[in-house]
Amino acid sequence: MPTTTSLHAQRRGVQLRPCERARAEVSHWKGKVGPTVDSAQHVNGGCRSLASDGKEWECYIVHPAVRQRIIGEGLLGEYAPTPGVG
Repeated sequence: MPTTTSLHAQRRGVQLRPCERARAEVSHWKGKVGPTVDSAQHVNGGCRSLASDGKEWECYIVHPAVRQRIIGEGLLGEYAPTPGVG
């Protein structure tokens, strides 16, 4: 079954760790972006894939994610109860 690497933010230095979950197959991840959410399910930043296999990501929390054009400023703090699609 294909998997994707997603990231979970943890407090105290904001460590990002990968976790595997099922997904539809994507052939090329490099450059793809997506938001990160906190434990209350609010958007708190975002990540960009650095590798085509989707296993290496660079992540930014809060305004650096906006400056990197991963997410728009209006998305910060928005409720995101489920993963985005598209």
